[in-house]
Amino acid sequence: MINLFEYQNKVDIQDSFEGLEGFLDEIWNSREKNSFYSENGNDKIESQRFLQFIHKSNEVKIK
Repeated sequence: MINLFEYQNKVDIQDSFEGLEGFLDEIWNSREKNSFYSENGNDKIESQRFLQFIHKSNEVKIK
């Protein structure tokens, strides 16, 4: 288990993270849509917004 906090919110991407980004995006896209999100114009978000995969530095950052 990896604990990330406000002051330490990045960790190096490990081999065990392979496929995680696609998996999370798939779950996000298949979530039940709520009228709250479409009323605010947020229905166009196509990827999850909890983890940011920084491929340039090979890190994962929490949002």
